[in-house]
Amino acid sequence: MSSRAAKRLLKGGSLGAAAGDAPTDETESVMPVERPTKPNLFAMLADDDEPTEDQQEEQAEDEAQSLPTAAKAAKKKKKKGKGQKTSTSSETAADEASADTPSKATGTPSKSKEAGDEDEIDRAMKEIAQKYGEMAVAGDVPAAALPTAGSASTKSLLGVERRFASADLEMKRMFGAEAMRRDAAAPPSHRRVVRKTVISTPRVQWPPIARAGIHMEQLPSAGADSVFQITHSQSYQSLEMQYFRALQTLDPAAFSVILHQYPYHVNSLLQFSEIYRMNGDMQTAHDFVERAIYCFEINFHPLFNPALGTCRLSYNHYENRALFLALFRHVTFVGQRGCWRAALEGAKFLLSLSPDDDALGALLLIDYLALRSGEYAFLERLYTEWEGPRNLRWLPNFALSMALLQFLRHREAPETHERSRAVAAMADALIRFPEALRIICEKLDATLRPRLAAARCFAVAPHETNASLRSVRLLTVLYAERCHTLWKSVDIVDWMMDAAELALPRFEGADAEVARCKEWRETKFSGVPLSIQRHVALSDFPAALALLPAGAVERISVHNPMPPDVPSTYDEKIAAQPVAAAPGFLDALINSFGFGTADRIARAPGDALANLRELLGDLFQEGGAEEELEEIEFD
Repeated sequence: MSSRAAKRLLKGGSLGAAAGDAPTDETESVMPVERPTKPNLFAMLADDDEPTEDQQEEQAEDEAQSLPTAAKAAKKKKKKGKGQKTSTSSETAADEASADTPSKATGTPSKSKEAGDEDEIDRAMKEIAQKYGEMAVAGDVPAAALPTAGSASTKSLLGVERRFASADLEMKRMFGAEAMRRDAAAPPSHRRVVRKTVISTPRVQWPPIARAGIHMEQLPSAGADSVFQITHSQSYQSLEMQYFRALQTLDPAAFSVILHQYPYHVNSLLQFSEIYRMNGDMQTAHDFVERAIYCFEINFHPLFNPALGTCRLSYNHYENRALFLALFRHVTFVGQRGCWRAALEGAKFLLSLSPDDDALGALLLIDYLALRSGEYAFLERLYTEWEGPRNLRWLPNFALSMALLQFLRHREAPETHERSRAVAAMADALIRFPEALRIICEKLDATLRPRLAAARCFAVAPHETNASLRSVRLLTVLYAERCHTLWKSVDIVDWMMDAAELALPRFEGADAEVARCKEWRETKFSGVPLSIQRHVALSDFPAALALLPAGAVERISVHNPMPPDVPSTYDEKIAAQPVAAAPGFLDALINSFGFGTADRIARAPGDALANLRELLGDLFQEGGAEEELEEIEFD
């Protein structure tokens, strides 16, 4: 950076303000007061990898890239009249000449003043370098040498792109800023300072947050990954114990007491979110989830950066699980709003927390979000880098989505992506998972061609006596339930039928690959991992829930579905608390709907869950629990 540019920044008093615009967890802004956009002179020091909130809103309103502030100033100078050019250049030359000579009026050499300025500039530059790293000025480096914001070589595969992680900004890009200005009419009494975040969007209606009682600490780790762990303070632990007692009563008023005492108790927020979701109020349910994520985000460790994609949390640690669950539900709600890119960034964040064991099965979801958001390059890169160590081709969702990706590429550019390649890719996917053809067509209400309908190879295989085939059926049904909207167009159905007819002769002949794939399906998928069970439970597709192993439904809970078999910090406290557990309440509900014992839930899990939701809905309609909730004001 040139000394003259640094001097302009320092004399203009914008250096501190520019540093404050950097997207860190410490940054604060006043919401929702509308301010005139100030020129971001700090853009001269760094590239625009992580834009500020003002820049994000400008990009949402107008996708055209704005020029840097220095370039804008240069343009304004060029617009001056020709007569002013001579005088301006002469004045500049005179100023430079006078800057090199001592001042006669004061007798103080200007060099000493300039040296003092340079010392102050050096100190400021060192502070910036320590805080943000070494940065290059865009004007000092050729444009071709600067990495772009979306360059795959400069970003981790699972790094969250901040400018696309906000669902509100995505809605602004789709419908305009004015249509989505939710907090513009807030009264002056609601104007307060909130912190900038990556995933959540703070609302002025939310109560202020002080000391959350949630902390994040960094654990020693080897390698490039950084391992963190969430901890609870003593006061928060007492709230958590109160929450456990509320769980035993299953009374919504008990959770409302906790939130009235502390509006940012995460598990209570997630519990209320589920209650509102069961009652059909998706907007309020998402608001509770977003508030829980906001509580986590403002308490992140200073080195916990979702944009890096290398920050890890263990799902086995009880205090970490609420963040996993909140992110999964956030991705679901954002997808229901049609903000597919924000949902993809949330899924990347979720997967980056625990990529080795994938505690909530984010890999079963991320391909769908990548296709819906049009991020084909990301999906191809994920498959290329992870197919070897993860065997992604043996997951039905990746086998089918990668084939569909080939066809979507052909649809966009038929001159460079031949249809025959897409047909061959889909034929290979059907050889690995032949029953996917009938399952998807049944979901789409599409009629198979007569030859394909008569083929036994595409029939749904019986899975009652084979655990491996049951797992394959579960994953295939889960994919069809979630992704069938991607396959409903006529040209995609015709392409799928053509691929099935291409694969049919290989099934009828003695093809070695067909025999090998059949052996894989029958032997390699034995058992359903806990991560997939959690994913199915949270996804809440009745057809997939019915295929879970016997006894799995009994372990479904809102705050801790299918917990790992590891001790937690609350085990001893729960065992020692005086209030006895009340499993008879849920059993009474089940018996009242004719299911007898808990073991019979596994035989009809979808009906049991539907009946439980119907009962909770009746309670709300009667006005008892709902009136209690409406009386609470989180002040």
